[in-house]
Amino acid sequence: MTDQAEPYVRAADEIRRLAETHDTDLDAFARRVGYGLRGPAGHRIFDETRGHRNGLHQAFQRAWEDVAALARRHGGSTGAGPYLATAGFGGYAGGSLRGVDEDAVRQAMREAKNHGAALCDAGRRLAGILSRVGVNPSPGHQVQELGDWLLGQDRELRHRLDQALAAEAVMGDAFAGLGSGVPTLAERLGRLSDAQHGELARLHQINGLPLGRERAQKTAAWWRTLSEADRRRFTELFPRTIGGLDGLPSLSRHLANERVLKTDQRRLQARLDTLPWTDASGDPVNVLERDRIEKQLAVLTVIQSEIRKMNFDAKGDPKKNEDTWAYLLGLDIDHRKVIFSYGNPDTADNITTFVPGFGTTITSTQDNLKRAADTRTFALAADRSHSTASIYWLDYPTPLAFDVLTPGNADDGGPRLGAFQRGLEAARLGREAHTTLLGHSYGSLACGRAAVRFPKIADELVFVGSPGVAVDRAEQLRVSPQHIWASATDNDPVTGAPPFPWILIPGGRKYAEEQGLGVFGSDPTQRASVGAPSTPRPAPRGPVDSVVSTRTPSTGIPIPPPS
Repeated sequence: MTDQAEPYVRAADEIRRLAETHDTDLDAFARRVGYGLRGPAGHRIFDETRGHRNGLHQAFQRAWEDVAALARRHGGSTGAGPYLATAGFGGYAGGSLRGVDEDAVRQAMREAKNHGAALCDAGRRLAGILSRVGVNPSPGHQVQELGDWLLGQDRELRHRLDQALAAEAVMGDAFAGLGSGVPTLAERLGRLSDAQHGELARLHQINGLPLGRERAQKTAAWWRTLSEADRRRFTELFPRTIGGLDGLPSLSRHLANERVLKTDQRRLQARLDTLPWTDASGDPVNVLERDRIEKQLAVLTVIQSEIRKMNFDAKGDPKKNEDTWAYLLGLDIDHRKVIFSYGNPDTADNITTFVPGFGTTITSTQDNLKRAADTRTFALAADRSHSTASIYWLDYPTPLAFDVLTPGNADDGGPRLGAFQRGLEAARLGREAHTTLLGHSYGSLACGRAAVRFPKIADELVFVGSPGVAVDRAEQLRVSPQHIWASATDNDPVTGAPPFPWILIPGGRKYAEEQGLGVFGSDPTQRASVGAPSTPRPAPRGPVDSVVSTRTPSTGIPIPPPS
């Protein structure tokens, strides 16, 4: 090899090593995109990456060939060219699927960032090698441009991921209660800025936390950091999502759920108006469907009437003292969800959450709202110096038949109830309140499930007509036993029902009563069970739906009997 050929041979060898180091820098990124970003956008980025991979190989190959040609011209030998991977990275893994795999997309973002920077550096080095031996450095510039493109995909994927996570965060608004003229979820998401997509993606991350205090506190903090314009925008476009977030101020949830109420009224009325009364032969049709919709509309009217009565004066102007308003904290008419508060739980001195039980349906709303309202009325009558918020909480599938003998419904409701109570706590921003959780019938089991999972779920636990709360000792409820209260009537079928298998055995009911057994653990009214060491108050004799007037330390007021 001549001295003239030596610089070219050395340059060709550097280019070969550089090419073989970076020829697969796009492969891992493409595979992650294929698995993580499913749909047209993923297809597009995958195909672009395939084309850029070919361009990367061509740039390295052309650079080596130009330098190798000069080496041979001066009598040098460069050996074989760079070995560049030819297998590729296969076809698009997303197929015809839609959606996002968050982990795979985040891995693709890391690949884009790391290998994009590596390709930019390789392009600069390649351009320097070529310039050193007097060869056109454009292949190096091409590699550097590919690195810049790959770095840009980190930003592109972050934007796509934010959009997808934003959609998941507000998915509750995608299907529930859509009627004619309502924009699709995609259309509503399209009205958001990139920054607003990012905020909803942040909410999605918070929603991934387990139900409990941390999640409620972070949700509350997320809402506080939003601008007033963003809060209004999200409430307008995604009212079901915002109205259901535990940790938000009660007024924010109320305003969102009022939008849900009005939307559902329009949707259900439109559906009712289009239902045929008879078929072609004149026989009545849609009888059950019409009855269901009419009952749902009646419930919405009741709720709306309560809001008007509590929040507006005779002239229709809002009352000045928002602490005395009614607050609609949750609503899903199609899934038997109503959460309604008399008084503002964010500012009240005392908060009572009433959880109904066996036989409760959406049509029971009016009666149960009256019970909640009466609780607040009694509280204010007993103590005018302290304010009280009384909440009716129906956000679990209450048993309607033999499922009252199984714990599944309470297993579903307990975590939701606990999350709701933690949300009330987070929304108060550290302001103290005395809280009472009142479970009636099977609702006491849901309260018990919540109490076991969430320490100090309330200051007072009250069980009325309970079938048991799935514990045998008061201490297991993680509330001081002196603050646990229970009562029942002798002829309450829920309280008096023995557990399985005693319910199937002759004499089993009597044995269960003698042993203090309820359907779900010990009978809470037994002196040595859940009520110990406090003394449970015996229930008076009376009709099945009578409620003992036990006085609770939280307010010193009697539990109001059902009307």
